Amino acid sequence: MEGAVTSNPLGRLLVVLIPGLALAILLGMIIGEGNTTIGVLILALAIGLIVVMLLGRRGQLEAAVVGFLIFGYFVGNRGFAQLAPIQPIFVGELGMVIVVALLGMQALLRRDFPPLKNPLVLLVSLFFALGAARFVFDFRTYRVDAVRDFATVYYAAFFYAAYQLGKREATRRALHKWIIAAVVAHCVIAVLFVLRPDILSSYFVIRGAPLFIQKGDLTATFSAVGVFFLALHRRVLGLKWLRVALLLLLIVALGIGIARAATLGLIVATGLVWLAGERRFFAYPVIGAVVAAILALLVFASGSSINKVAAVASFQEKMVSMVDFSGTYKYQTDLGAMKADNNEFRRAFWKIMVDETTTKNPLLGMGFGYNFLPRFEAYYNRGGWEGLRSPHNIFITMYGRLGAVGVLLFGLLAGLIFRDAIRAAIQVRQGRLARLDLAYWCGTVVFLVSGTFGVVLEGPMGGIPFWTFLGLAASSAALPPTAKTPVSAPRPAYAERRVRVRRENVPVLAARPGRA
Repeated sequence: MEGAVTSNPLGRLLVVLIPGLALAILLGMIIGEGNTTIGVLILALAIGLIVVMLLGRRGQLEAAVVGFLIFGYFVGNRGFAQLAPIQPIFVGELGMVIVVALLGMQALLRRDFPPLKNPLVLLVSLFFALGAARFVFDFRTYRVDAVRDFATVYYAAFFYAAYQLGKREATRRALHKWIIAAVVAHCVIAVLFVLRPDILSSYFVIRGAPLFIQKGDLTATFSAVGVFFLALHRRVLGLKWLRVALLLLLIVALGIGIARAATLGLIVATGLVWLAGERRFFAYPVIGAVVAAILALLVFASGSSINKVAAVASFQEKMVSMVDFSGTYKYQTDLGAMKADNNEFRRAFWKIMVDETTTKNPLLGMGFGYNFLPRFEAYYNRGGWEGLRSPHNIFITMYGRLGAVGVLLFGLLAGLIFRDAIRAAIQVRQGRLARLDLAYWCGTVVFLVSGTFGVVLEGPMGGIPFWTFLGLAASSAALPPTAKTPVSAPRPAYAERRVRVRRENVPVLAARPGRA
């Protein structure tokens, strides 16, 4: 029951005692290993969180932390993800600890938890429980590698955080402002990444590391997500023309880019917009294509005829590579050859991961930390792939780490996402759901489709936004219904022509006519 604090004295004691005991054990382990500075910082952070929770507005700090992370990943991408304010804890994990600590304490005190009767919440919980149980056994063997692989699962904590924040109007509005700001700032990054990528990696440096390191497939994925937030938003900074200009910039940058998975995600999520009845949305890709064609003609006009032919052939082979599943097409350009190599790399890694998991542990997988790389390198035999852990497919990752049980749970979760997204689109068309809420579903679908062909959901840059958007999308049903203004029925036409006769009041004692 929301807003209710447990009246059981033992419950209140446990709510304070258990986290305090866990914190004391953690600090003892850290300080015992000689990391006094980190121990003092964690203690100061815990005290600060308690003060904020007692004195601050409910949910505002948590919304600011989640919003800041979304903004950082949309703008800084891999460069922002590598920031570690407290070594060796990265900024995403630090933000997760803060948000989960604050919201978890509030949920325990107020007995306000995400409802398990919601199928989406239930499936995420089962998926999280399976991954946590597997991690307990794998950590003893693989240590740091197990933690790194388990991140694919523990980022789901942002689903619960976003769900709790999304069902409160104030914090939901605050998060939406952060996301719109992230999309607007990303428009600048997307253009610079296409035109002058050297600026991003050379002029913005923190502790010797670039802040804006862009990973091409993720930059394109963020652009595809931003398209829906701009298209389903009325205006940016109160200006309609600015929204249209930024939207066209993203579409042009996405078309010029080389990320096929993000393009496919954009196409799939566009079906939701069509189903929602937002037909005006489809004018923007057409206009963007015209603008891109004009820019291409201007560039071609200043180049040689050989460069013109090569550019057209590269674009054509890029499109062909999206459907060249067998790899039999003969590519002539460098871009086409690169795409063909990427396709072959995926097929090889997927085969090795599926074959090895099926042979050794098909039910529960090989676990977090297991290294599939040696067998892949022996099979693929093309250069070194040091540090490679992801097969560039989230479903293959789930099968390799959690086996048939894990991929079944995640597959059901993906199916439920598409089902609820379609229902949300229908509700928008019927006027029962806000257009902006559909943007969260579209963003979730883009991340999911892009993660099926790239390293998106395994890292914080795509994993944290994906689970956050999913939580915000799912929590839209938990918002209180908006009171509708009653509409009076129209008056019939004959009522307007009716002549009303005013009656005069006659005094009781007045003399009647004809009487003396």
